[in-house]
Parts: sequence; C-alpha cells; structure tokens
Amino acid sequence: YSDLVLKTAFLNCNKVPGGANVNWDIWWERSHLYCDIVKAQIELAQPDVIVATWTLNYLRKFGYIANAEKLNKGINYYIVNNTVILDCYHISARVSVEKYCNAINDVLREIRANTPKVIT
Repeated sequence: YSDLVLKTAFLNCNKVPGGANVNWDIWWERSHLYCDIVKAQIELAQPDVIVATWTLNYLRKFGYIANAEKLNKGINYYIVNNTVILDCYHISARVSVEKYCNAINDVLREIRANTPKVIT
C-alpha cells in the first residue's frame, strides 16, 4: 500500500466510553456540544482522507459535507475541499482487516486515477 500513503483520519464518534450501545435520541440531542471540537480536530489534522465509520450523518448534520455530491466506486464517498470523505462501515465490522483496507485502497486508487488534483 506504499503508493497510497496519505494523511488519513478515522472519524469514529465514541458514543459510550467502553460500550457498544447508545440511546440515539440522547446522543443526537447532545451531539451539537461537540461539533466545534470535531471541526477543530479535522482542521488541525488537514487529512487527505477521512474514513467516516458510520459517522456520515454527524458530518451531514453539522455541515461538513453540505452541497457535496455523493459518489460511489464500491464505497460511497464525497470530495470536500480536496479531502475525500469515505462512508465506511465501522472498523469493528465482522470482515477481515485485509478486506476492509483493500476496499478503501481500491476506492482511493480509482479516485486518484480519475481525479488527480484530489489525491496526489
């Protein structure tokens, strides 16, 4: 994968420390409390790629992907200010790490081939 070494951010809003279950009504009710922190972290990291692990609704709600066109090359993705935002399943999904990473790499290679200004 050395040809795809990029600045990558994994976005996974931890809903419950150490837990897998959440009351979504409460989570969404309070999610605005952290949107500035998430935005600042993204701006600080300046990633080429954001792997949004089931957090795309959060990005949509707080305007990170406003007016961005949804594209699909096996994985839904958006390009915002030359950053690729991949809409991936959670990293703990029951697939092999190799299959998970290969799917992401395949999409990034195709984006690089077709949109060279985005991933250099």
